Amino acid sequence: MNTGSSAISPVTVFVVSHTHWDREWYETFQQFRLKLVDLVDQVLNLLENEPGYEFFMLDGQAIVLEDYLAIRPEREADLRRLVQAGRLLVGPWYVLPDEFLVSPEAIIRNLQRGLRVSRRFGEPMMIGYIPDPFGHIGQMPQILHGFGISAAMLTRGLGDEPVELRWQAPDGSIVLLVYLRAGGYGNFAWFPKRPDLFVADLADRVREYLTGAATPEALLLNGVDHLFPQPELPQLLAAAREALPAWTIRHAALPDYIAAVRASLAADDRALPLVVGELRSPQRFHLLPAVLSTRMWIKRANDAAETLLERYAEPLSAWGHLLGGPDRSAQLDEAWHLLLENHPHDSICGCSIDQVHEEMRPRFAEVMQIGEALMGEGLNRLAAAVNLPPEERGSEGVGEQPVPSGHFAAQVEPWPREERAVVVFNPTPAGHTGRVEVEVRLPGPPQAVEVVAEEGSRMPAEWLVRPETFQGERAIDGDEFRRLLASARAGHFNFRRIRNLRLRIDGEVAELDILLRDDERAPDLTCIRATLDRIEAQAPLDAVTDARVRTYSMATGRLAFVARAVPGHGYQTFRLLPARERRRGGAEERVSDSPSNVIENEVFRVGANRATGTLVLEDKRTGRVLRGLNQLVDGGDAGDQYSYSPPAGDRQFLAPAQVATVQVERSTVEQALTMRYSLAVPAGLAPDRQARSEAITPLAVIVTARLVPGVTRLDITTEVENRATDHRLRAHFPLEGAERAWAEAHFDVVPRPTVVPPSQSTWAEDPPATFPQRGWTAIETGAGEGLLVAARGLPEVETTPDTNGGLAIKLTLLRCVGDLSRDDLRTRRGHAGPTFATPGAQCLGSHRFEVSVVPYSGGWLTAVPEANAFRAPLVAASRLLTAGSLPPGAQLLSIEPGEVALSVVKPPEDRSPGVIVRLWNPSSRVLPTSVRPLWRLVSASRTDLREQPGEPLALQENCITLDLRPKEVVTLRLEFAEPVLRV
Repeated sequence: MNTGSSAISPVTVFVVSHTHWDREWYETFQQFRLKLVDLVDQVLNLLENEPGYEFFMLDGQAIVLEDYLAIRPEREADLRRLVQAGRLLVGPWYVLPDEFLVSPEAIIRNLQRGLRVSRRFGEPMMIGYIPDPFGHIGQMPQILHGFGISAAMLTRGLGDEPVELRWQAPDGSIVLLVYLRAGGYGNFAWFPKRPDLFVADLADRVREYLTGAATPEALLLNGVDHLFPQPELPQLLAAAREALPAWTIRHAALPDYIAAVRASLAADDRALPLVVGELRSPQRFHLLPAVLSTRMWIKRANDAAETLLERYAEPLSAWGHLLGGPDRSAQLDEAWHLLLENHPHDSICGCSIDQVHEEMRPRFAEVMQIGEALMGEGLNRLAAAVNLPPEERGSEGVGEQPVPSGHFAAQVEPWPREERAVVVFNPTPAGHTGRVEVEVRLPGPPQAVEVVAEEGSRMPAEWLVRPETFQGERAIDGDEFRRLLASARAGHFNFRRIRNLRLRIDGEVAELDILLRDDERAPDLTCIRATLDRIEAQAPLDAVTDARVRTYSMATGRLAFVARAVPGHGYQTFRLLPARERRRGGAEERVSDSPSNVIENEVFRVGANRATGTLVLEDKRTGRVLRGLNQLVDGGDAGDQYSYSPPAGDRQFLAPAQVATVQVERSTVEQALTMRYSLAVPAGLAPDRQARSEAITPLAVIVTARLVPGVTRLDITTEVENRATDHRLRAHFPLEGAERAWAEAHFDVVPRPTVVPPSQSTWAEDPPATFPQRGWTAIETGAGEGLLVAARGLPEVETTPDTNGGLAIKLTLLRCVGDLSRDDLRTRRGHAGPTFATPGAQCLGSHRFEVSVVPYSGGWLTAVPEANAFRAPLVAASRLLTAGSLPPGAQLLSIEPGEVALSVVKPPEDRSPGVIVRLWNPSSRVLPTSVRPLWRLVSASRTDLREQPGEPLALQENCITLDLRPKEVVTLRLEFAEPVLRV
C-alpha cells in the first residue's frame, strides 16, 4: 500500500485518546452522569487490562473525578494509581468555562480548585487545555504563567495561522500555543475499523495536520463530545506502525506531544508567529459570539454572585478573621464550588436545553445565601470593632420629652440612651460618596433621626421602612395602675420581660410607656426599681385615679442616607441622633408627581424626552448636553442560542407606542425620574422566518433615572415585561463627536471596533459587530471627552456610528430565541449543536436591567472609579456605641496611585494566616505602586496565582512598594503581627 509517507518523513504521530465532557448540555447533568460513569468504568478497565491502550485524557477537567466518585467511591484507589502512573491525565481545570462570561477571579479559582482536586490523585496535566470555549481572553497567557503553565491548546478564535504559535498577553507573558486548526479537538475521533482503511485515514489526517505545522510532530486527538474509548485502537495502531515504518506512531499523552514540539523547536521557538491578546476570529471555526446575550438572566445572576463573593464576602471575611472572627475559608470555598458548577461553557453561555438552566437557579441561590451571610457577619464584626464608646456621646436621650407641668411634681424617665452608629464599608480602592441603606433596630416610638459624621456634618437621610414599635394602648384605673407598678418592680408586664419604662404624672393622671424585651435576657431590676423609687419620692402615686399604658418593642427599620467621603477599601462611621427639628425637604419629606420633569444634583440636570422615551443629561461642569440616552431599540433575531442572525426583512422599533408618562420623586437622599411607556414590537417572526410578523405586541417599559447628592454618575434601571419572541432588545447611549471606544476586559482595558465588519461568506461565521465587556464600555472624542456606560451583568456591547455624527454604545438587554441550534442562519454556516426546541430561551416575563452613565473629561481612567462604585456600592451595618480597637474611619488597605485596580482581598487558598491581595495595572505605563494595610505587617511577599511562597518584599513604615508593568497582575501575601493594629 502506497501512503506517500516518505514525502513527509520523519514524522512522529501522537494519538491522544480523550473525551470532551460537557457536564450538562442537551441532556441534564444527571442524565449525562449515567454515561460518564460507564465511560470512566470502560477507561479504567482498558488501562488496566489492555496493554496497548496506554493513556486517556479526561478533558482537562477535574470535576469529572468528583462526579464519577460520587457514584463509584470504591474506585478511587484505581483512579489514583493510574493518575500517578501518568496514564490517566487529569486537570488543570476544574471545569472548562467560557472565558468571557466569568470573572478573571473565577478563572483563577477554577484553576486553583482544578489543581487542588487533581493533586489528590497525582500530578495534574500542566497544559492550558482550552479546546472548546467560544474565543479566548487576552490575559490567558499571563494567568497560565501564574500557575506555572507554559503551553496552551485551543480550537476557536484564530484564522489561517499555523499550528505552532506564540501567544502573548498584554503584559508580555508568552506561552507556546498549539492551534488545533486541522479538525479541532476531534480530528481523529472516528476512523475506519478495517486496518488498511485505518492506515490510509491516519496518513491523510497526518498530512492535513502537518500542512500547517512547523515541526514534524502530528497530533491526532482520538475523542470528541462524550465519545467513549475505542478498544480496537491498539491493534489498529500496530497495523499502522507496520505499514508506515518511517513514522513513529505512539499512543500518547498530551504532554508527550508538547515536549516533542519543544524539542523540535529547540532555540527556534522565537521564530514562531506571535499572536497577541484576545482571540475572537470566526474564520475557521464557529466563534458563537451571541452566547454573550443568550438567557441574560444567567449573566445577571452570575455577575451578582461573583460581585458578592469577590467584593464583599471575601474581603470582609479576611479582615474579620484578623479582628478575632472565625476562619470562613471553608464556607467561601463551598460558595465558589457551587458557582463553578455553573461555569462550564454550555451552562454559563445559556446554550443548553431549558432544564439544564433551571437547575442552575438553585446553585446561584445557594451562592447568594452563603455570600450574604458571610458579608453580614464580616460587616458586623468590622462595625463592632470600631471605637465609639458611649461616654463620648452627648447626654440627650433618644426620644426624651419635655417635663409637663402639673399639680404634682412630674418625673420623666428618658427612653434608654441606645445611641447607634452606622459603619459603612467601601469595597473599591477609591474613596467615594454614595447612597447606602441600612437596617436599624430602635427602641420605643419611631424617631426622626439624623445621620451625623464624626466631624459633625449631617448627612441627608430618610426612612424607607419606618420601625413599627407600637404594640398597644389601654386605659386603666388607679388601683390597676399601682398593681402594674408592683409587677414592674419584678421586671414583668403581662408575662413579658421589661427592658425599660417611662412614666409621666400630671395630677391624678399618669402616662406609662413600657419597652418590652424581645430576647431572653433578664431585666435590669436595679435600674427599673431605682426609676420607680425616684418617681415615688416626688409624686404621690396614691393620688392617681386614671392611667394610660402604652407598650412598645424593639423594631427594625430601613434607613437610607448619603454617606460622604468613605475611604477607599475602608470604612466610615456615622452616628444616628434624634433629629433636632423637622426641616422642609428633610429626611421625612418626599415629593411625588412633581410638575417638573427634571431632576438634578450638584453635577447633573436630567430630563425626559417623552416622545422618544429617552433621557437628556446636562453636565453642569462642562455645559455638555447628552441626548437620546437609554434609547430602546428592538430588532428581529432569526438565530439560535449560539448566534445572532437578523431576518432578511428585519424591522427595528424604537418609538414608544404612546407618549411616556413621567413621575418625579425628590428627597434629600436622591431624586428619581420615572418614565412609563409601551414599546410596540412584532410578536415574533413570520412563518418563513424571513421577516418579523405583522402582529404587534406591547412591551411594558419602566425607566427610572436616579441622581444622588455628590455622586457624579446617573444610575438607570430599565424594567421590561417581555411578551415577544425571536427578537433582540438593546439600549443605545450616543455621544456626538465620539471617535474611539474602550471596554473593560479581563485584567485589561482594550480598544474596541467602531465599524460594523463586513460579512464573510467563506468563513465559518460572520465576524460579529458585538464584543464582550466585563463591567463597562466607553466612547470618547479625540480630545478625551467621553461617555462611559457601566452595567451589572450585561456583557454584550456594540460601538458603531450613530446618526448624530459620533458613536453609540449599544448595550444588549435581551436576546430571545427558541432553538438550541439551527442550520438556516444568515450569519453562520451549519449547525453549532443538536436541534432542540428551547422555549425558555425566549425569556418571556419580567426583566430588570441596571446601568450607570458617567460623562467624563480627560480619558476613560477618570471615569473608572464611578463605574467601580456603581458595580460594587457601599454597604452598611448599624451597631450600639461601644468601645473597640479601630478608629471611626480608615482605609483597611490603601493603594496608590489611583489607577491601580484591585482584583480581590481574600483569605489564603491554603487557609494559612494572612491575607491575599491581587492588583493589576490597567494603564499602558509602569505604575510605581504602594500598598499600606491598616494592620501591622510582619512580612509581605510577591507570590504567583498558586499562592506559593515567593519573593519577599521590603517593608518601610508598614508600606510595600513595587513597580507594576503595563497590564501586569500581581498577587501579594500579607502576614500580620500580634497585636495586628498598626502602631
